[in-house]
Amino acid sequence: AGTEAGLAAYYTFEDGTARDLTGNGHAGELFGPTFRSEEPAPAPFASFDPAQGMTLDAGGEIQNWVSVEGNLTLSPSDAATSPTLETEGINGHPALAFDGVDDYLLLPNLEGFNLGGPFDAKVFTIVFQTGGDVTNRQLLYEQGGAIRGLNLFIEAGQLSYSAWNKEEAAWGPLAVTTSVAPATTYVATLMLDAVAGTLTGYLNSQSIGTLSGVKLLYAHSDGGGLGNNNSYTLFPDGSRTTGAFGGKVAFWSTYNTLLTTAERNQLEQALMTQYLDTGSPLPPAAPTGLSLSVLNENEVTIRWSDNSDNETGFEVERSSGDGQPFERIATVPADTVGYEDKALPYGTLIYRVTAVNSTHRTSSEPEKIEVLFNKPEPPLADLNEALEHEPAYNGNISGLRWKGPDDEEEQVYFFGYDGLNRLKKAHYAAGQSSAYTSNRGYFSVPDVDYDLNGNILHLTRQGLNANHIPDVIDNLSYTYEGNQLHRVSDTRGSAGFKDGSHSGDDYAYDANSNMTKDLNKGITHIEYNHLNLPTRVEWANGQVQETLYDASGMKLQTRDYKADTLHQTIDYVEEFVYVTEGSGQRALQLIQHEEGRLVPNESEGTFDFQYHITDHLGNVRVTFSTTPENYEMAEDFESGEDNGFRDLHRYTNINANTTSGGDEVALLQAGETGAMIFLSVDKRDTIDLTVNANYERAPTGNAFLGTAYDALFSSFDAAYGSG
Repeated sequence: AGTEAGLAAYYTFEDGTARDLTGNGHAGELFGPTFRSEEPAPAPFASFDPAQGMTLDAGGEIQNWVSVEGNLTLSPSDAATSPTLETEGINGHPALAFDGVDDYLLLPNLEGFNLGGPFDAKVFTIVFQTGGDVTNRQLLYEQGGAIRGLNLFIEAGQLSYSAWNKEEAAWGPLAVTTSVAPATTYVATLMLDAVAGTLTGYLNSQSIGTLSGVKLLYAHSDGGGLGNNNSYTLFPDGSRTTGAFGGKVAFWSTYNTLLTTAERNQLEQALMTQYLDTGSPLPPAAPTGLSLSVLNENEVTIRWSDNSDNETGFEVERSSGDGQPFERIATVPADTVGYEDKALPYGTLIYRVTAVNSTHRTSSEPEKIEVLFNKPEPPLADLNEALEHEPAYNGNISGLRWKGPDDEEEQVYFFGYDGLNRLKKAHYAAGQSSAYTSNRGYFSVPDVDYDLNGNILHLTRQGLNANHIPDVIDNLSYTYEGNQLHRVSDTRGSAGFKDGSHSGDDYAYDANSNMTKDLNKGITHIEYNHLNLPTRVEWANGQVQETLYDASGMKLQTRDYKADTLHQTIDYVEEFVYVTEGSGQRALQLIQHEEGRLVPNESEGTFDFQYHITDHLGNVRVTFSTTPENYEMAEDFESGEDNGFRDLHRYTNINANTTSGGDEVALLQAGETGAMIFLSVDKRDTIDLTVNANYERAPTGNAFLGTAYDALFSSFDAAYGSG
């Protein structure tokens, strides 16, 4: 509490100053950035510092080197293989010098170090200085054997971080590599993450690459070696031939738990400050906390934490997917913590931010985001593909078949769903029975994408264009704020969806999430009552609709205005619907009932009884009537139009014409067939046929008329059977 006896000072930093609660007058000021440490950094399993724990012989060669934790000891196999301690070995600090011939130290088998497990995480960090040779293979560190283990080695100017487990999970060897130079000091970290399945290498606090395919690392005996091999190790080329390290080592530590980016940066920055040449700037601390968010179809917002005080700027880099190279898209000044990437490509994007100064680059961990806007123009799909029906046994509708009265072929949609039962595609075709080979894909929906909340992000729809040719008519991208739709953009014109607004938001909402505008439909303003029911809708063309409700929310009346003039009023009186045109008389439009509706038939003075057939969701799919409909097809030869008839044989003869004021008839010679029309008829249809004929001379008998009658009724008999 700050009042205990013997305390010289007890500090609190809650108000941004260093306050001494003891009253002894030791308050101070805070300089530089501050942060709250919620949890202590994980402790290493073992760490080795040449400033402590080392026993030397009279010649300065190591007899043993005990870890700071006291749980692990490095020792030579004999005096001849012992490296030498140099008190100012690296940047004025103690370091072990290995001769590159036979100097190395051995690590014993130990539970938690290489025995036990299996291990889902392994991390080691080492500070070393290369010698003059970085071409020949030199084993810097290894643990385990030829079956399971880890190592760090130099060969052909490359530093390789390698891991493997040839049995049990059976993976590796995997190796992440980067170039190194002679006589140069480095801080290297290997991080094995079996949960994420990755192996990552870091050099001077900068990621040099990540490989996937890592699984659990099981117990790996044969101890370990620093500077050369203990018993066995394995290299990525499958060989076991090794070589001694010629250089210096100043620090080594190992963890059985992963380090966060901030924890790793803190460790590596401290080591680089101590051991790297201070004649040039130290590497800047890597940015952390990289976060990405989609602002709209053209922008991704990138934010990060600036952990460095010696960067000259940041480079924002972007990759088009896993395994693809990063490309610099922007350079921003020092102390910047955000950037907005515009003109986005479609698909998976991976970003990272690199802090740079005159000599070093230090990158953040990459972050991935899905950008499902601006999808490339899709090609036509399904046109030549056979329909594939995927049965659904969970209640999803897998297909839909129908045939209208004027359709020559049956039409069908087969539907596909994702793992969350969301509609992903609808494949259209037509045909007879199960052979759906016509018009494949004409009206398909081949692609629907969703975000993690189930909102549609992208939809492609096919149809017939203005030339009645199958085409992609909709390529829609949806933009949301939260779960509210704000914009829909279409790159395919107006054949399908009408994209009525091309700037700003298409939709707006009030505080209750009621939509207050829909510019794609030309709606500029919508007002609501206390029940959140629309009471006034205004269109850009001046049209207005007002709606009146009762206290329970039942609709009573709508009034439509055009140019401030009342155009139509509709009154809803329970099942009765009345329409008033302008200021005219109110007329009954229809009477609703549970199975359909009654519509007045003014010509007959009766009601037309109409019935609805609904689907499983209650949507009306068919409306049919019990009242017969009469169709009249007439041809008087006067209009110059065929009215659906053919073979008219027009001829001017006012004496034979029966049309008032007309003079056109059909002239037929013996044996000719006159005007005809083809009608689609069904059983129980009644045909009333009238033909006026004029003969300039009397025919012989009834042969001519009989032939016409015989031809007509023979056609009926062939179509519908005798009788």
